[in-house]
Amino acid sequence: MKNALAILALAVLTAAAPKPALVVHLSDFSFKPASATVSVGDTVEFVNDDAFPHTVTASSGAFDSGNLDEHKSWSYTFKKAGTYALMCTYHPNMKGMLTVR
Repeated sequence: MKNALAILALAVLTAAAPKPALVVHLSDFSFKPASATVSVGDTVEFVNDDAFPHTVTASSGAFDSGNLDEHKSWSYTFKKAGTYALMCTYHPNMKGMLTVR
């Protein structure tokens, strides 16, 4: 019985974390890739590779990661189609674009 519960718990934990459709790296004060296209329902993971904090903020206000320190990541699942202009609130010249179809 304990083994069955442990297997069920592991299955739930594994299922709860969807594999991202795209990983965007925040590196050298830029989004890499700078632009990409994903589908509605896709999850995008943003990883800060810089030694400085960044944010992943939609200029439309649709989402904001908050502070991402070095080696931290944040994921967002896109539920609506559209074009999302990205920026870092700390570094306004750091911009990207995601198209969701």
